[in-house]
Amino acid sequence: MIFFLLTIRQRIRRWCVPLSPFRGLAIHPEDPWPGTLERGSGLMAHILRIADMELPFAAGCWQQAKTLAASKASDKALPNHQNATLPTPSIRPWIALHSFDWLRDLDASGDPTSLEFMQKQTLDWLKSEPSFNEFTRSIAYRSDVLGQRLWLLLVWFPRLTYRHKTLERLLWRSMNEQAERLYREVMARNILNPSQALPPLSSRWPHPIKATLQAFKGLIAWQLCQPETFDIRDREVNRVIPAFESVLSMMFLPDGGTVTRNPSMIYFGLRELTDIRDTMVRARYPVPQAMQRVMDRMAPALRFFRHNDGGLALFQGGMEFKPAELDLLLLRCGSFGNPPLTLPISGYHRVKCQSLLLLCDFGGKPSTQESRPDSRKKLPIWPVHSNLALEISADGERLITSIGGYPELDNEWRRHLKNAAAFSTQAIEIVDDPNRKIPSAVELSANRQKTSFKPQTRPSHRAPPQEASRQDREDGIWLNLNSDRLKKTHWAVQQRHIWLSPDGYDLRAEDHLIDIGDYPIGSKLIGCDMVIRFHLPPTVMAEAVTSPTESGRTVNLFLPSGRVWQFLTLDHRVEIAESVYLGIEGEIRDTQQLVIRLEITNLPLKVLWQLRRIRQ
Repeated sequence: MIFFLLTIRQRIRRWCVPLSPFRGLAIHPEDPWPGTLERGSGLMAHILRIADMELPFAAGCWQQAKTLAASKASDKALPNHQNATLPTPSIRPWIALHSFDWLRDLDASGDPTSLEFMQKQTLDWLKSEPSFNEFTRSIAYRSDVLGQRLWLLLVWFPRLTYRHKTLERLLWRSMNEQAERLYREVMARNILNPSQALPPLSSRWPHPIKATLQAFKGLIAWQLCQPETFDIRDREVNRVIPAFESVLSMMFLPDGGTVTRNPSMIYFGLRELTDIRDTMVRARYPVPQAMQRVMDRMAPALRFFRHNDGGLALFQGGMEFKPAELDLLLLRCGSFGNPPLTLPISGYHRVKCQSLLLLCDFGGKPSTQESRPDSRKKLPIWPVHSNLALEISADGERLITSIGGYPELDNEWRRHLKNAAAFSTQAIEIVDDPNRKIPSAVELSANRQKTSFKPQTRPSHRAPPQEASRQDREDGIWLNLNSDRLKKTHWAVQQRHIWLSPDGYDLRAEDHLIDIGDYPIGSKLIGCDMVIRFHLPPTVMAEAVTSPTESGRTVNLFLPSGRVWQFLTLDHRVEIAESVYLGIEGEIRDTQQLVIRLEITNLPLKVLWQLRRIRQ
């Protein structure tokens, strides 16, 4: 019934509203985000460049074949997963094309004819809209693309329609139709099927939180900009606000993080919420308290994940972003002060000693059925096993990092990146022995359910809960991390104990792997490999020390500033292996990783390693 009423309402507005004369918009939202000069220059040359992909940008470019999106990136494989390669075709240029993000870039180009070119391209899009093919419609009418396009058209409406009555009439009619389509899709999705309020995380929807907020941003901005009385306008907005607040309670955690536990999602969410809040303030509409509380918690959380170089951490497949973008966002939010020491619900710890910064993940994997107490809706996300992962930066430079997450990764790549191999943490690998077959974790779990035996003795000790504890002393900072992710599959517990010196020049750690019980068939980990990885950013060069006393156990890390850090272990060999870095949006860069590999022959197992600065 609700869906039927929304359809009737759309048809009535389509017949009546677009035919009425344009009376002007009540307000014009502001877009403070600058465009790119290089991309704007390329647009004036009729080429749309998104990272390493190109599309023609001329008359009739809106519905070309999907195969025209060319990628210059060479195929690269994830280390230890040679069958997973980066996808060359991408819909990202098409999203930028139909979301009208190129308006910012054309304005940033500084060309005196850019305004005329904007009007020409917008008019060409409006005339080509009725003849869009199936692929083009699937992109152009997607909720996030539709909301972003409607938002930018409201921002640029006065300039686009300057001395152009034909464009003004066609654009006003098209914006009304797009707003009705967006209203029906957003409201029907949240009212009729709340479990699908947010799209799943996939190659088609790389950022579900950003996509959902962009849809609400375009819809709320359109309703606030209508040249109607305050009573009629507020009545229209009040129909959307309850669904909007419900989505906010589902996406964001009380400590400022998101249910995806990805720092990039905090940036995307806070940026869209800031645009919505500024539009409400400009339209003299009261900002919802739930929305303001979410923003007040997200700004300190965003500062929490910033490294010494100004970028964000790469946990859960995030991106680092440019420091200027983060500074602008925090300035608009009015967030000042020091970041918190921990995000207890998101599961992260932040430790800083002088110039050394340590970020630790003790929250394990994000749940695929994360639910909030005030909402029964669920967000479908990819589980990423990054328990006990860490990232380190020193003196404004990154030292230890994660692989990150390329925004256009396909589902195959995401399946490989969700395991611990993409993070600087411990991992358990099954060894293929031709003489003895070791079952996988799934097979072991299935066999355990089928077996009717009971343990002959009680477990030696219970697995500690997945938590972290911190102690600040005169001799340094102690951090104890526990993870029970392997409890059900391998009957083991992982621990990581870290000590930082007061001057920030020395970091020592112990990685433990403990068996939680004695069973007749023995431990499931016997015969497997315990692998500890430390991924390096592309700017850090690793070189093994060849001295007789430290050969194979010590590696020097050379930073771009000339500083040298040394990584060493007590009794285990350190290997330098290849890796990839996906922390910069649209770039795939080769890098290195430090690997400690040892066979599990007996438990408990302990690995000692140290990271110290040896040259200023």
